[in-house]
Amino acid sequence: MEETEAGRPLPVARIVAPRSVAVVGASDDVGKFGGRVIHYLQKHGFPGTILPINPNRATIRGLPAFPRVSAAPVAADVAILAVPVAHLEAQIADCAKAGVGACIVITGKLAEAGPEGAALQDRVLATARAAGMRLVGPNCLGIFNPVDRAMLSSSLALEEEDYAPGGIGMVSQSGALMGTLLSFGRYHGARFSRCISVGNQADLGLEDFLDYLVQDEATQAIGLYVEGLRDPARFRELLRAARKPVFIVKAGRSEAGAQAARSHTASLAGAFPSFEAVCREAGAVVMEDPQAMVLACDAAIRLPRLPAAGLGLAPIASSGGSTVTFADMLPSAGLRVAQISAATRAVLGRWMPETHIALPVDTGSFNEGTSGDGLSDCIRAFMADPDVGAVVVPMTTQPDMAGRTRLFPPLVQSGGKPLLYLMTAGAVGDASRAVMRAADLPFYDRMADAVAVLRALEAEAAGRERRDAAAPARPARSG
Repeated sequence: MEETEAGRPLPVARIVAPRSVAVVGASDDVGKFGGRVIHYLQKHGFPGTILPINPNRATIRGLPAFPRVSAAPVAADVAILAVPVAHLEAQIADCAKAGVGACIVITGKLAEAGPEGAALQDRVLATARAAGMRLVGPNCLGIFNPVDRAMLSSSLALEEEDYAPGGIGMVSQSGALMGTLLSFGRYHGARFSRCISVGNQADLGLEDFLDYLVQDEATQAIGLYVEGLRDPARFRELLRAARKPVFIVKAGRSEAGAQAARSHTASLAGAFPSFEAVCREAGAVVMEDPQAMVLACDAAIRLPRLPAAGLGLAPIASSGGSTVTFADMLPSAGLRVAQISAATRAVLGRWMPETHIALPVDTGSFNEGTSGDGLSDCIRAFMADPDVGAVVVPMTTQPDMAGRTRLFPPLVQSGGKPLLYLMTAGAVGDASRAVMRAADLPFYDRMADAVAVLRALEAEAAGRERRDAAAPARPARSG
């Protein structure tokens, strides 16, 4: 097994971006876990060496196959194990014998399944530790690494084409949810750096991969799905040291959720109020909805940052119903409509009667009806207004929606403040969504999603101000 200069086992960075991967349980059948792992490594262009392990086949998917890991010509950096639980212990022992650096254990029914599974997990961990071999999982769905084209997973989310690399790093204690969030994010144009499913955390855990993402230059924002923490003190210090936005969904807030978390990944859910307080003090943002968390990560990367916490919002659209409804949702989220300046009022006065100059703006009240020039002029004024933190445009069905949408990318680029674009019209708005995707800007389908993102960006801005006021020392890295 290759070691670092300090003689320590393979570091997390090399586990996330291995040069060689053995797939235990490899198959030509993509209906099987091991078949999908090989398929996705090839499909997404893994640049390293792939070692299929199957005692019954000479070749798999055009690659030489080997009966066991220890029979392969090279020691793999990482072995991915997608085998029945009854075979797991023997396969881990063979990986240890072969000098494998780390095992990603997709196999489940260990500690999360009861005392017998927990005992097996303990034995597997002891074997790995005796050999200096790291474990990811068990009961996990692996690692997605678009930056290095290392898709070390069997998730059906990888059926999609061309995972272009981006800046969202994610660690999740749910594998299936992580795959869902990747697919959801891609629909919205979000792009990911490295995403890790940690499962039962028998060895490497959420804190280890958070440590990695905090330091990773490719990762610009971090999303965490947390069921339980093994090292709360380290978790807190890593959040404090993060110089990038961190958004978190904590499962197990209710008693029912806590019980489900324990049976899902053998995690101790912990007390939610204490968890939330620790995160807030460290500058991280706790959210309720995992999908909104991905949208918040994306907005923190692809939109200009909020200039400061506490600023108001400027909703504007050609539908009075949509802007009023949106404005009504703000107070319960701790947000507010902006108090526009005299200069902004003067700009609005060029286009609408004095009696209608107020936020939210319904451009249907313009003197000569909604116009692109008037809408753009008002948005530029909002961007310059000192009390406006972000502009929100909820678009409903109307003629030439895509043409109207093309107004917004240049306004975002020149305005320096977030513009959140809502396409609320279902499938008929797909051409408008395509405009935003082509401009590499986010969009939202539901007002509730946009409100959740704005609330998260507001909390992130407040946390950033607290964090910048007291920058702590970086904790020592482990593993």
